[in-house]
Amino acid sequence: MALNHIGRLQENLKNYDQAEEALEQSLLVNPAQPGVIQHWVHIRQKACKWPVYKPLAGVDIADMKRYTSPLAMLALSDDPAEQLLTAQSFVSRTYEFKEEQLYGSYQHDRLRIGYVSGDFREHAVGFLLPAMLAGHDKNEYELYGYDFSKDEQTDVRQQILSHFDHFKSIHQMTDRAAAEQIRFDEIDVLIDLHGLSNGARPGIFALHPAPRQGTYLGFIGSTGMPWLDFVVADPVVLPEELTPYFSEKPLYLEGSFLPRVSYAAKDSHFTRSQFGIPHGAFAMGALGNTYKITPDMFEVWMRLLKRIPGSIICLIDDSKAGTSNLRAQAVKHGISQDQLIFLPRTPHANFCGLLALMDVYLDTFPYNCGSTTNDVIHAGIPLVSLHGKTMVSRMGLSVLTSLGMGENATQSFEDYEEKVVDIALQKNAWHLSLATMPSGSLPMGQALKELHNLKRHERDLSLDQPQLVYPKVEVFQICYSPETLAAVPAGFGVLDNLDNHRPDWREFWPIRQYLLSHELEEDVFYGFFSPRFNYKTALNIETIRNQVHSYGKENDVLIFSPFWDFSAFFANPFIQGDFFHPGLMNCSQMFAQVVSPELRLSELVMHSENTAFCNYFIAKKKFWLNWLVLGEKLFQSAEAEGTTLAKALNQNTVYSNDLLPQKIFLQERLVNILLAGPEFKSKSINMFELPSSVTPLNQYKSEAIMANALKFTYSKMGDYCYIDEYHRLRERVCTGSGINYLVNIRDGCLGNE
Repeated sequence: MALNHIGRLQENLKNYDQAEEALEQSLLVNPAQPGVIQHWVHIRQKACKWPVYKPLAGVDIADMKRYTSPLAMLALSDDPAEQLLTAQSFVSRTYEFKEEQLYGSYQHDRLRIGYVSGDFREHAVGFLLPAMLAGHDKNEYELYGYDFSKDEQTDVRQQILSHFDHFKSIHQMTDRAAAEQIRFDEIDVLIDLHGLSNGARPGIFALHPAPRQGTYLGFIGSTGMPWLDFVVADPVVLPEELTPYFSEKPLYLEGSFLPRVSYAAKDSHFTRSQFGIPHGAFAMGALGNTYKITPDMFEVWMRLLKRIPGSIICLIDDSKAGTSNLRAQAVKHGISQDQLIFLPRTPHANFCGLLALMDVYLDTFPYNCGSTTNDVIHAGIPLVSLHGKTMVSRMGLSVLTSLGMGENATQSFEDYEEKVVDIALQKNAWHLSLATMPSGSLPMGQALKELHNLKRHERDLSLDQPQLVYPKVEVFQICYSPETLAAVPAGFGVLDNLDNHRPDWREFWPIRQYLLSHELEEDVFYGFFSPRFNYKTALNIETIRNQVHSYGKENDVLIFSPFWDFSAFFANPFIQGDFFHPGLMNCSQMFAQVVSPELRLSELVMHSENTAFCNYFIAKKKFWLNWLVLGEKLFQSAEAEGTTLAKALNQNTVYSNDLLPQKIFLQERLVNILLAGPEFKSKSINMFELPSSVTPLNQYKSEAIMANALKFTYSKMGDYCYIDEYHRLRERVCTGSGINYLVNIRDGCLGNE
């Protein structure tokens, strides 16, 4: 954790070498950290360290790609399927929102359009918004802005605000409060201007405060977010053949989907000498973010510097590491350092003036320029772009096609290189023709109106009656008497155990009979609880359903065990069982030999996430069927005549003054045999927050949490230092009063006062 914090801090300070070093050390300690891999990859990308995916012990290339951030993947790959999978992977591991449907049914004289953004300001998105917002006829549309931008007083922000009928700050609101405000305003179409970019608030959209929800501008690719229905595009930037790689349905505009705007200083007084650009040089500008530069594109630029006499290239001096690495790469290509000019970041108006000093602008690939394209065209210099198979790699093609300059949008690195050389020759011959940016607003309003009137295809999320699919819950109370039958909690089914033909098997028998006589459904969580469950966990059916909605899609078993202290201070439930019932470990290991000869129960280290006691858990069909298979093996072993295992299983143990066979206590631990393996995913719910009345070691709560964390870390990493520290911690507790509590509990269970 310390290394990760160091890495993030240094990343924010653009000290990329130090950031990379800290995160690499963290991954060497524990390679299974998707979030750390994500930042490590993007740091190398921003520092122009190539190849970005370098070998790293414990982390294979597949994991590096799987955990690459969606933004980073836009600049790394021109494979639309890879971009979609990256987005979906990011969404599934990052956002655990419980979807709801807040919107209602309403009709308005003017269609109410809501835009949600933290970029209503001087920003790549903000610069494009005035022309887009101007494309809504105020007689037909009522515009609402939901703002969580940084506070600034600029002309750009004032222009943006002037287009809204209603502008509301949601900066201090929670996602739910913001969504409820949007629902109160009865928005018909809601548009997210962030997508998967930094600062996004997808939690608002997961609550579905509007009947139609889409994404625009903030992220030029599929977001993979199930709560967004459409993406604003045009047929050039997102042709029909690419739509299968989008989770959103395209909403097509006429012309380019990028608004035609500019804040360029027409009468710029900048001179080349102010920036160290030689007079008479053929200046090529590539002034975008450095993470968009790839080795293949940089190699093309280096070839251009060799081919075009007197040429230089202007790049952004974004970080010490990035600039140093780009200079080193240029040396490898045999390029003189005076042909590379690194310019500092500058305010947007100055940036537009600087562009006018260039002879050509070099677009990046696969992540093309977006907002900068407008500035380049207005600066009166040619743009050379390369387009591919992804939306983000076709932005240049979209703009240039709409301007009648499609020949500057090339299809290969070779064509790209030749086009730049051709522009240099034309400029020298004074034959270079330039594109002009025609005036006009983006016809967004009409497209949104058509969207509002369209019926959804069957394969899309129904917006009139959205169907959110969650795993279902079926829980039963095992009833032993008329009193327990009369006290079944609301929402629980009844599992009648009044006529138990095999009371020697206690709760196992009614569960076994239910599983043998019922056809379980695939995506349902089943639970079978004793009457003790409710008072020991304080969980009702609604709480259980909420936990299933939160964690059920990713897990096979949800654990509600209240015995967090016992789980923490024993390496596994079998060792704990032997402490309370001497001989149980030997009996359990004999049974384990029947199930899996290589299983060594005494060597297992289990923690709260995969330790369940008795039947304090719910599980899906696949898990219960495997549990039943184990249970049947246990049943057959106990029923066998004269075997050593049968004798051990039927040997009685004193428990609360009752004689119970060891098979009962082993049956209660069948769930742990399954959870000890990798096949099933489990999640413990509120392990350390359940009622203290059933946790006799409550005064050791902090030690129990620490002990559990050490076991968890050891089980994930295999480093013995963690389990050694666990044993030292347990020893400290047990040499104090803690051992007395454990012994007293055990002796009470054994009936030895």
